[in-house]
Amino acid sequence: MVGMKRIIFAVFAGAAFLALAGCPSPLLDAIKRTVAAAPFTGSSYIFVRQWGNAHPEWSFDTPIVKADSSGNIYVGDSSFRIRKFSSSGALLSTLGGVTSQGIFAHFFDMAFDTSGNIYVVTNNTNQIQKYDSTGALLTSWGGTTTYSGSALNLPQAIAVDSSGSVYVADTGNYRVVKFDSGGNYLTTFGGYDTANTGLGLFRDPQSIAIDRGNNVYVLDYTEALIEVFNSSGAYSFNWGGKQTYGTTPALAMSSPKSITISPGNTQYVYVVDGTSNNRALEFDTNGNPIVVWGTAGTGDGQFTDSTSIAVDSAGLIYVADDAVSFDGRVQQFSSATPPVWLASWGGGATSANGTVAAPIGVTFDSSGNVYVADVLNQRVQKFSSTGTYVSSLGKGVGQFGLPTGLSLDAAGNVYVADDGNNDFQVFNSSGAALRTVSGPGTGGGFLSSPLGVAVDTAGNIYLADSGNTLVQKWDSNFNFKSQWGSVGTGDGQFASAGDFGIAVDSSGNVYVSDFENDRVQKFDSSGKFLAKWGSQGSGNGQFNAPVGIAVDSIGNIYVADMGNRRIQKFDSSGTFITAFGTVGAGNGGFSWPIGVAVDASGNVAVTDYTGSLVQEFAPKF
Repeated sequence: MVGMKRIIFAVFAGAAFLALAGCPSPLLDAIKRTVAAAPFTGSSYIFVRQWGNAHPEWSFDTPIVKADSSGNIYVGDSSFRIRKFSSSGALLSTLGGVTSQGIFAHFFDMAFDTSGNIYVVTNNTNQIQKYDSTGALLTSWGGTTTYSGSALNLPQAIAVDSSGSVYVADTGNYRVVKFDSGGNYLTTFGGYDTANTGLGLFRDPQSIAIDRGNNVYVLDYTEALIEVFNSSGAYSFNWGGKQTYGTTPALAMSSPKSITISPGNTQYVYVVDGTSNNRALEFDTNGNPIVVWGTAGTGDGQFTDSTSIAVDSAGLIYVADDAVSFDGRVQQFSSATPPVWLASWGGGATSANGTVAAPIGVTFDSSGNVYVADVLNQRVQKFSSTGTYVSSLGKGVGQFGLPTGLSLDAAGNVYVADDGNNDFQVFNSSGAALRTVSGPGTGGGFLSSPLGVAVDTAGNIYLADSGNTLVQKWDSNFNFKSQWGSVGTGDGQFASAGDFGIAVDSSGNVYVSDFENDRVQKFDSSGKFLAKWGSQGSGNGQFNAPVGIAVDSIGNIYVADMGNRRIQKFDSSGTFITAFGTVGAGNGGFSWPIGVAVDASGNVAVTDYTGSLVQEFAPKF
């Protein structure tokens, strides 16, 4: 009879979850908490809610903005994805991540051909990737740095002319390389400018634009110069230059980062002059100055380290501005002279209570409250089980540098790994600071960039000491006991970037996510190596930069597989069970999922680092 009741309840609960997912509901929460007596062992999860950021689709970090011929706006950033928006800022779709379609890796630039295909520059892989308008990978080329023919070395920018030819700013080789639409090498122009003349040579080519006549405009960042070539690579003329040799203030630039050309019958050249001058400039195609606008600041129409500029088919101008780390934005301007500010997207990460900026660590208490390490705001915030702000830790005695890892002990005390102060701090359940332990150093009992913390049932404390590339163990009285680990790829070793996530099961076994080795390692409580699993890749059980790690009440392991934009679940032996999450900015979509926690009912909380939000998922029965 008991078994039948449980089956009937599971069916009811599944229907309720499906009906109420994403809606704050007392019924939903009652169902979730009621199933705590029967931990979830199945293989499916559904999105419940998110909080911490009112507009996650507008969270940008070092954004690059481009416009296609249909008036759609594309924003790519360091979260390894490209988001497509309407001209009003409505999110239309998301592309990117490590998937069967391709690897954006360190995204640097993009361009479009007349068919709507998207060309993407990935700087760290020295590749050009070509996608159709739906995001399906069509082809790729490059991947080698040798200075010859089609080889690319730190490519920074890309443009496509009306005939479909592709031009790449091959920055590491001080040149521009021209390909056909399939990636076949056609020609090269440029070379290193030893005399600093800018006459067809480069110091640091970083942006490319092409006019209606297929003339190629190359922006050289170091020389602060715009050089113009015909489609065969023959040099024509230049303008601009550093403040020291610019002919007029309107022509002189300091740190120009991006160039674009308007698509109309009468074309104009737009440039953002970034860090020092914080302004945008408009020229005709002969380099004659028309207008300069913008001042330094974070207000409407102001700039702070502008990274990119684009013009859509209606003549509207878009400037990507990296005002504050993880707080980038895109500003929209009219085509008037001077351009008039119209709207902004982004800049969503704030310090208001209940909002988070680049969160990492996350954990549940026994009542279902969620604690989040709000890194850039230098605090830990406590939320109710429905995502409602409750309180903050980290003021006064408990001030943080960069709080990263979180864990709770059986009494409800909160342990915080503080990467900025090279220590860990302890608070009681009311938020009162109890103790600060350790300090910077390399010997036993000293810490260097501790990124994760876990507490076992006996009160022993384990620190993922990333700077020293090892795990440290402390007893419940805060006495240093032991440490293990070294740099390497062998059993019990960690990558040079250090171990990141750490978790402990009810038997005292310790699990460490080995970030750059793309694996999880399992140890006993004394540090004896027991097992490992994972390899680099996007298949089930494979990882691309595993970060946060958590263990549920029956020993299942949850890993934030950051580069693959998902959470993977394993049993205690490392056998893959399921994965959930997608690339995106909507409900259930991730940019950088970095922290993971699971409560007694099997509900999973995930922090999204560049999305600056927290998402909760529930088991689907």
